Amino acid sequence: MKQMILEKAPNREYLEFSFVGDNATGKGLNQKFIMEAMPEEGCFKCTEGRIGIRVGPHKPKSWTCPMDDWDMVYSIRIAKGWQLISTKRETKKIPRKGFGLNGVIYRQIEEKETADVVQRLLEAASQLIEESYTTRIENISPEMMAHGKEILDKLAAGENLSVAAFNNLLKQLFCVIPRRIDNLSKVLAKRPLDYGPIVEREQDLYEVLCDQLKMTNSTASGLQTVTEAYGLEWRLATPEEKNYVLGLMNEKNRIQVINIWRIKNKKTEARFNQWCSKHGYYEGYGISHLFHGSPMANWWSIVTNGLWIRPGLNGGMFGAGLYFAPESDKSMGYTGYGCWRNKGEARGFLSLNKVATGKPFYYYRDNGTSQDMSLMGMQRRGTDCLWAESYRKLPNSPLRRDEVIIYDDSQTTIEYLIETTSEGY
Repeated sequence: MKQMILEKAPNREYLEFSFVGDNATGKGLNQKFIMEAMPEEGCFKCTEGRIGIRVGPHKPKSWTCPMDDWDMVYSIRIAKGWQLISTKRETKKIPRKGFGLNGVIYRQIEEKETADVVQRLLEAASQLIEESYTTRIENISPEMMAHGKEILDKLAAGENLSVAAFNNLLKQLFCVIPRRIDNLSKVLAKRPLDYGPIVEREQDLYEVLCDQLKMTNSTASGLQTVTEAYGLEWRLATPEEKNYVLGLMNEKNRIQVINIWRIKNKKTEARFNQWCSKHGYYEGYGISHLFHGSPMANWWSIVTNGLWIRPGLNGGMFGAGLYFAPESDKSMGYTGYGCWRNKGEARGFLSLNKVATGKPFYYYRDNGTSQDMSLMGMQRRGTDCLWAESYRKLPNSPLRRDEVIIYDDSQTTIEYLIETTSEGY
């Protein structure tokens, strides 16, 4: 009989593992295993159970082992494919009263409409995390996030992976930041065409999770509003500004507008201005004002971080870039009730953004090829964006509405956030 080679465990205090795999029903299971030292008793406690289940036959079960077996138990779990996700005990935070989430307090935003929309966007992001993960936000460690990012990068670069290899990576991701999965087959890839949407789904979740963690670790003292803490100037649009935005929207979309906010993200604004100055563009020359739509849970991250290009598989029809539309109804389709990203939301959000379009490469007019759909492709041609015109302008185009794609994050910054209703959509 082959003797097992023991691996040395990272510590002899606390280890937490996760395992995602198929079961007899084909639905899959997501399990958790914890090793926790009990020094006073000279042993350690093992706890195993299904993630997200606290009652019934699959609720967590515990037993003890002598400390001498610590490395052996660790080695067995690793050999069976369990993922080590944490080496620190859970810590609990006592929430403080006040505006904000996860125990962080901020000074109240004075403008009622702005305070209301900020709270709703924060709650939408928080709800997405609660629905997706079983681990409390304060118990997600930096090592879990770093490991998750490594796996996400491998998934994004995994265009040539087999379906089995892609799904194995996906299962590892589910292990790293544990979540309850009632039907594993529904969230795994069935064919390579599924890779892109899955990577986009996981990257969306990861971004929202990162923002929630930033709020949890904030050192806000109550002297700043949450918008000030994130370098934002956020207020209701003036009547003149509102008329300007409505004037850019399609007629049928104007009646769906509930409110419009003027937003300035100091970080992305400075980056955008620097890029435009370097390339000689200014308002009225080389700068366009374009729409972008996304589900409600994504907007706090978008407003605070700006839009950024993700590498790899999440690229759309014209590669991995940032997608905008000159017409509002194109972007409405990507809101929480739109036809492309419909999540059953009663309200939708889209933004009007400053975009440095400069010298466009007109994709269908100039008979573009796949090599052109990248930052290098734009630079090689001496252009700044890809402009894909609709079939209303060019008979050979498959698009109903124009799309504009940039391949450098610095080429855009938010101007306005627009809240709309699904009624009449």
